[in-house]
Amino acid sequence: MTEHALVIRLADPNSDKAALGKLFGEMAGHYFPDRSYAQSDAAEQVVGQLNAHLGCEVLIAWRDGAPLGFAAFSVLFPANGLGAQVFLRDLFVTDRARSQGIGERLLRASASIAVERGCSRMDWTTAISNPGAMALYDRLVGRRLDEKVYYRLEGDALADFARGHELADAQPAIAPRTMETDRTWMRPHRVEDFEDVAAMWAEPAVVQHISGKPSTRRESWARLLQYIGHWSALNYGYWAVTDKQTGAFLGEVGFGDFKRELDASLNGVPEIGWVLQPAAHGRGLATETVRAAVQWGDAHLAHDRTFCLVDPDYAATMRVAEKAGYCPLSRFTYEGLPALTLDRHRPS
Repeated sequence: MTEHALVIRLADPNSDKAALGKLFGEMAGHYFPDRSYAQSDAAEQVVGQLNAHLGCEVLIAWRDGAPLGFAAFSVLFPANGLGAQVFLRDLFVTDRARSQGIGERLLRASASIAVERGCSRMDWTTAISNPGAMALYDRLVGRRLDEKVYYRLEGDALADFARGHELADAQPAIAPRTMETDRTWMRPHRVEDFEDVAAMWAEPAVVQHISGKPSTRRESWARLLQYIGHWSALNYGYWAVTDKQTGAFLGEVGFGDFKRELDASLNGVPEIGWVLQPAAHGRGLATETVRAAVQWGDAHLAHDRTFCLVDPDYAATMRVAEKAGYCPLSRFTYEGLPALTLDRHRPS
């Protein structure tokens, strides 16, 4: 990489926290100069929002390690029939970095993501009070839409409108899908997690007490898609666990329905499981994240019972299960390996 080269990449909400706080704080101050935004406060708010709303992503433009601008976008469905689209919510360049072509580079990088992800179009808006942005978009794209009317509800008007929903009491609550523990962030898996998942499941130390056989990349890909599909089909699933300080992938914890041929009484009962990178072993992280998952299950699972399937000779896993309140149920051989089921009931 040449010195002073502009680099544009997707932000990690946790490891890029300071940069996100700086950029979003400067943007807020630019458009709302009568308000004060501390960088640390902006960072906490931005990271919290990005971790809570998984469809939101941010591209950051960097030069010599300094963040100079960003493009915030989401992939939306449907568009053009049954296709998808990228909606570019905000594009911002810091004052000192303007007139250097960074806005155009961010716009083109966003378009590249739309193409890579199979989207058929990219939409964005700009205020009519921003002639500079309009001139840029007119020069680059040359096409404005006149056939759309833009509506908005905000503040008290939004809250009042929502309260008038006649079916509000009949709608089930949507369970939160992200969690924070003392040392980790827990969120549903993304396709971008594949390399981390594949590397972990290829480690002999990871699978020693599970299947005994390292997973191929194809098997790990199927596992990742299974994780993602659980949330869509069952409203529960596995979380990717990342280090709160560094953003590093630590492992995965969660619930699944894997249709194992076990005792009939366990049919349809969510099965909890956990697996961590070898570097994360021995630090109490399994206990910390499994407890968080169990608490989430008590609050949000329709079932009042969950179970786990473990190697009874693996003392570390047994301790984690017992600390989370799981009690031995049945010992047997499963797929040629010693196995033990433990179950737990939601406290009354």
